[in-house]
Amino acid sequence: MGMLIIGYWVTMEIKEGVTHNTAAATALYMDSFIAPRVQELDQTNRVSPETQRTLDNIFKDSELKHRIVSFKIWKQDGLIAYSSNASIIGKIFPVTEELTRSWAGEVAAELDDLHDDEDVLERAGGQSLLEIYSPIRETNTGRVIAVAEFYETATELKQNLFRAGVESWLVVAGVTLLMMIALSGIVVRGSRTIERQRTLLQARVEELSTLLSQNRELRNRLQISSNRVAEINERYLHRIGADLHDGPAQLISYALLRLDSLRSAFRKHDSDGKDPDEIGAIREALHEAMVDIRELSAGLTLAKLEEMSPLMVLKEIIGAHERRTETAVTLNIDSIPEELPLPLKISAFRFI
Repeated sequence: MGMLIIGYWVTMEIKEGVTHNTAAATALYMDSFIAPRVQELDQTNRVSPETQRTLDNIFKDSELKHRIVSFKIWKQDGLIAYSSNASIIGKIFPVTEELTRSWAGEVAAELDDLHDDEDVLERAGGQSLLEIYSPIRETNTGRVIAVAEFYETATELKQNLFRAGVESWLVVAGVTLLMMIALSGIVVRGSRTIERQRTLLQARVEELSTLLSQNRELRNRLQISSNRVAEINERYLHRIGADLHDGPAQLISYALLRLDSLRSAFRKHDSDGKDPDEIGAIREALHEAMVDIRELSAGLTLAKLEEMSPLMVLKEIIGAHERRTETAVTLNIDSIPEELPLPLKISAFRFI
């Protein structure tokens, strides 16, 4: 797209520049022949018959006849004051943009397609023409008094324009090709760098993914180990509670029974029927030890938590505490899951 835009712009600039320069040179050349002979147009709208014959002879007998196909002189408002086609002299035609520019003092030119009404004679020739508008100025003041319009054969001009256009397009295309090759090299190098960085990043990502996988595995193993520790610890506490209940508690119970037998024997031999102070103190100490061991054993032994919901576990803890201590516990719960893994229920039980 850049090549097409630049190529089109350069071609148009060349066409406009060459056309303008050719028109300017031709207008200057023609002005030296025409301007001195038509100064009378400062006062009239048509050239005199003598001036008309002079102009006819210039275009018939000089070298201009090989270059200039036809010639017109315009007055204001589109009036033809003179023309190599005598049939349109004195007629009025629409004012074109180029004619308006020429009245403003500019030399205007275009490769004409001969579509205007006054171009009947030129269209009949069937050849490429360069239409040139040149202001005719009054000798003393430089004021524009008329506009000369002449048609120059443009076959050679078109060939030169075509050759210049082809050369400009070749230059633009060549430069664009070199730019594309340079940009391709830059893109290839950039692509290789990006690919290299992508490979490194991919290796880093794979390494991080491996580490994350290992971390997840270690975390899962740690969680499993933590759960197993909780369960093992609970079984250990349960075993301690059972051992306390079945061992020291039974021995203390047996000691209490033996003390009762010993107390009965003392009563038979004692006329007062009272227990000795030492036996009563021992019995009281053993009874308190028995109560403590049973409470400790009951605290170390859990209920069947697998079958309980978390809320039931909390209520079970509170109920046991209220029974042991004969106190009231206030329970406030905002939200609690309906189910929890056994290690979490055990931990909650122990913590509460």
